[in-house]
Amino acid sequence: MRKSFLIVSFSLLILSLVSCSKSDTESYCPTWLGFTYTTGSFSNYAQGSTGRIVTLSQGDSIHLTACQNERGHLINATDYSWTICYDTLNTKNNDDPNDDVVVHVQKSYYKHTNYDGYEDGSDDPVGHLLLPANALTTTVKPDTIKFVARYAYSGQGITIENGNIVENTSYNGRITPQSGPTAGGAAGYFYFYVDGNKYVDLGLPSGTLWATCNIGARGPEEYGNYFAWGETTIYGKNAYDWSDYKYAAGSFNSLTKYCTNSDYGTVDDKTLLDVADDVATEKWGSGWRMPTKAQQEELLNGSYTTTVWMTTQSGVNGRLVKSKLNGNCIFLPAAGYRDGDSFLSVGDNGGYWSRNLDADDSASGSSLNFDSSSIISGKSDRCLGRPVRPVKVQ
Repeated sequence: MRKSFLIVSFSLLILSLVSCSKSDTESYCPTWLGFTYTTGSFSNYAQGSTGRIVTLSQGDSIHLTACQNERGHLINATDYSWTICYDTLNTKNNDDPNDDVVVHVQKSYYKHTNYDGYEDGSDDPVGHLLLPANALTTTVKPDTIKFVARYAYSGQGITIENGNIVENTSYNGRITPQSGPTAGGAAGYFYFYVDGNKYVDLGLPSGTLWATCNIGARGPEEYGNYFAWGETTIYGKNAYDWSDYKYAAGSFNSLTKYCTNSDYGTVDDKTLLDVADDVATEKWGSGWRMPTKAQQEELLNGSYTTTVWMTTQSGVNGRLVKSKLNGNCIFLPAAGYRDGDSFLSVGDNGGYWSRNLDADDSASGSSLNFDSSSIISGKSDRCLGRPVRPVKVQ
């Protein structure tokens, strides 16, 4: 195992949903896999009772699609409801903060369709919801969107015995019995935090807008999630080493992607992460990217910013980066890094991935590295887990 030069859930709750019926003419509803939403794209869904919790912004227009795992049959109508819950602040039109009242909002959207649950997914139900600009930011308990579908059946169907289809050999799916010959429905929750200000304009010459917090964090002081370079998920991740790295066959000299030197594996001369391998785009949507090495170097340019080691940001160690051009700041917590199954150097130093492969070492990704005495543009072994601070796409 090579050591680095310097360190570093949209919650998806899988729906245990419903299929139907127990009569001599069987109908059954779809089983549901989960949700996708327009500010992110997830091709792999968390299994079990836990999943992703995503961060949304005030004013976001949310488009949620309830994705089916298995098609239903003989449904002639469906009623959907999407209910979004969040908090707002009622200031009572005066400047006295003692009069302010937190108001819990629960708003529902309804739709009736002739959806039959048996198509190719192109008619999966979509909810178009708005998170208003006055929604309060959340830090402790996530807000929710609840999806409910209720199905009506045609009254004609197939016959099963002991859970097996016996009179319709053209269908090879699975039936899960549910009480009532025409009962059926689905329900599930999408969980989210509200982020009031996701990025800061530091007045940099490039116009780069830096995010205020790390991927997976709910505020500037939180460390967030740790990712290997080029990986976009932490689910199913057993260890941050070469044996469990997505783009290597078990060692640093057996790379399968992003390699410019045959001493490290299969050469493809890719030096910048593809969009599909950019965790910022995967988690926050098409409006976000991991920074390039050049953007990180601009952030450290003494003509534009000053960087100060701090231990007073809510008791969290890290680097405060302050613009000399407009006075705005971002805080980079000293999150340390993950090596194997361990967290190392937490509170002592930090390292943040860029999108660039190291120019001289295919087994390393370019990273911004710092401790209490310095902050530099450096590199780190690709298999190590480090946080990511995104930039806004212009």
